[in-house]
Parts: sequence; structure tokens; C-alpha cells
Amino acid sequence: MGRDIAPWPPTRWTPETLTLAAFYYSPALDVARAQWETAKAGIEVADAVPNPVLQLPFQYNAPNPGPGSPFTLGAALDIPIETAHKRGYRVDQASHLSEAARLNIANEAWKVRSRVWAALVALYAAREQSGFLNKTAAAERQIAEMSTKRLAAGQFSQPDVDAAVLADTKAQADLAAARSAEEDARAARGGHRPADRSTRRRRGRSRNLRYRTGCPASGRSAARHHLPSRRSARVACRLRRSRIRASARSS
Repeated sequence: MGRDIAPWPPTRWTPETLTLAAFYYSPALDVARAQWETAKAGIEVADAVPNPVLQLPFQYNAPNPGPGSPFTLGAALDIPIETAHKRGYRVDQASHLSEAARLNIANEAWKVRSRVWAALVALYAAREQSGFLNKTAAAERQIAEMSTKRLAAGQFSQPDVDAAVLADTKAQADLAAARSAEEDARAARGGHRPADRSTRRRRGRSRNLRYRTGCPASGRSAARHHLPSRRSARVACRLRRSRIRASARSS
């Protein structure tokens, strides 16, 4: 065609390329296209002329009051004739149904595009929240460390240190929940495009790591309910993952 073929999958995905990939892999659009093809075929069916019917009746009459055979034989030819422009009305109805099916394709395409853009917005919001909570967690960690040092120097009381450590734990749990929400948003965004080989390998390693650590697949429960026990479990899982990664690198 005289054009350079771009590599696939692209190294950088844009909203437009994600939307095109979602259009290609969307089963709802495939169903809408099939319904449109069926509706177009219905126009030809509605425009068809009814076929004549040839009948060969065979009947036995008993008792026979008169002379002759009791069997009745004959041939009958039925030629249907449509009046009042019935066939034209059927064609109009089928044409309107076909047009509605065609417009339904655009409706389904808009829904797919809306889901793609909603996933992108959710990913952006999750990244911004994760960055903000990362700074907050770092500040709370510094406050907890300074409070511990002041306690050792006799400048702080134990309840003040406990409050600082509790705030640090809560900030770390919020950060873990935000990162889990970011992973969920990234997975939702990736569901609209085909996964390459490197992505499949990373997912396989992630599944193996979850199997070895016993951690849940996502932090939706912690992000939804905001329970301290669930957040602590997520933090403990991340610590176990980091230890396993460190031991694997050293070995």
C-alpha cells in the first residue's frame, strides 16, 4: 500500500489506540453487528412473494350414499394474492428494524468508548491519590521516627509516641490500599487492549508470588471497607513479597 507498517502492539498506548483495540475485541459490538446482518436479511424475507401451494387431497367418505367409489381425489392450486399493500408495509417495518439495529452499533460503540475513558480517568485518579498518600506516609514515618527518638531523650511521653506510630501505620495502610486500587485501575485499563508477552510473563510471576505469600489478588476489600485489620493484612503481604523478592535476588 506504500505505507510503513507500525509495530504491534505499540510501545505507547494512547486513548485513541485503546479505543480502537476495545472496538476490535468487544463482544458487544460483534453481537450488534450480527443483529444488524440479521435485520438486513429480514428485509429480503419481507419482500419475498408468497409461493403458490399445490395440494393433492385424498379423502374417504363413509357411508357412501350414492354410486361410485367412496374415495375422493383431486388437485387444488392455491395462489395467494396480497392486497392493501401488505408486502410494502412488511418491507417498511423490516427496514426500520434494520436501521434501529444499525444505530444500535453506534450505541454499543459509544458505551465501549465510555468504559475506556472511564478506566483511564480512574487510573489517573488512582495514580494521583497514590502519589499524595506516598508523601503523606513518608511524612508520618518521619514523625514516628522523631517521636521515638524524643521518647528516648525524655522529651516525649509514651502515649504521644503511640499516637504517632498509629498515624504512621494508618498512613502506610492507606498507601497500600491506594496502590492496590491503582493496580486494579491499571488492570481495568489493560482489559481493553491485548496483553503482550512481557505482560503475560509479569502476570504469571505475580500469580506465583501470590501463591507463595498467601496474599489476596487485590486490595478491593481493604479499599472498600477501610478496616484496619484488612489494611494491616495488605501491609504484611507487601512486606512478605519484598522479602521473597530480596531473597530471590540474593540467591
